[in-house]
Amino acid sequence: MQRFWILLLFLSTAAFASNDLSSTVDLKSESEPEHSLIVYTPFPPDFTYQFLKPLIEFIEQKMGLNVIIPRGECEVAERFNASKEALVLPIFPMWRPLLEKNYVPLVETANPFSVTVISKRGNTFTLQDLHGQRVAIDPSFSEHYQPVFEHKADGIWSTMNIVDVVAPNYSHLSVLNGEAEYGVLARTVWNLTAPSIKEKLNAIEVSAKLPVILIMSHPQLSDNKKKHYQQALITMHEHIEQKQWLEKLDFGQFIPVNLTTADYLNGIQTEYNFKNCQSK
Repeated sequence: MQRFWILLLFLSTAAFASNDLSSTVDLKSESEPEHSLIVYTPFPPDFTYQFLKPLIEFIEQKMGLNVIIPRGECEVAERFNASKEALVLPIFPMWRPLLEKNYVPLVETANPFSVTVISKRGNTFTLQDLHGQRVAIDPSFSEHYQPVFEHKADGIWSTMNIVDVVAPNYSHLSVLNGEAEYGVLARTVWNLTAPSIKEKLNAIEVSAKLPVILIMSHPQLSDNKKKHYQQALITMHEHIEQKQWLEKLDFGQFIPVNLTTADYLNGIQTEYNFKNCQSK
């Protein structure tokens, strides 16, 4: 998995597209990016599809875009270099190389990305208590969690004895089985955890000044299309199935990003030390 991020962080560029409201906009200019959206994620394509299914269905059925989820590192590398798609949905921390290639932030989820830290019921703790302890983490998420942890408690990440688990929802099982004193998982995963498991654990939230999902547009996409796609996405919560999905995962609704690419990049680099978070 680390090879995946190393590959993406040092490749050239990526791109994307979105729209069914196509009657008001000319969507087929050959000089502009393709009419599709691509998802960059370290997770298996089937897992990604199921997790994002309501969003994907909205983009395909209501916006008329083709959604692409690359399979395997070779296809990811090929598509990342090709820069053909009008819209892109990158999983953090893939934002940085895309922003540096002048991709334009369009919309983000209103609620911030949040990490849940868990321990066995009865153990009252703070983030500082993780120093030197065994901490169960899905390695696919390490790049997501590290900048958040370092922002809240500088230097803590390097002191933790990380126990790799095979899937995001295995962190709590490692804690309950005594394989780790603590576990770390995204709040969205914690929200989906069965109540019978939650009642056996204590949990604290570590929030970040980052959205859960950020959708960007290709730098060559016209302003007209950017506004068109942005308007479609910020109304997604008005559709019942998509609203239920957003609420279930505590994403909030999509809101417009009104910052330039440079300002957005400067903001996240000011808040989070990316140099300490890149894959080794």
